Amino acid sequence: MNKLIVLGVLFVLLMLFRLSSPVDLFEGDQAKQVGYVMDIVRNGDWIVQHETNGKIATKPPLYNWIAP
Repeated sequence: MNKLIVLGVLFVLLMLFRLSSPVDLFEGDQAKQVGYVMDIVRNGDWIVQHETNGKIATKPPLYNWIAP
């Protein structure tokens, strides 16, 4: 019973830490990922995705295929 309480407290602390940390959706390549997925959804380009500026995608397509 004590192990479950300790695990529960650790889980709650971990979740509080994660929820209080900053969100990095606008850092890194998130904008590219969104552009690739939108290219699939809007234009139907399942095989070759393009960035919002028209260049061919530089990221592997598996995540993009799973996202829609």
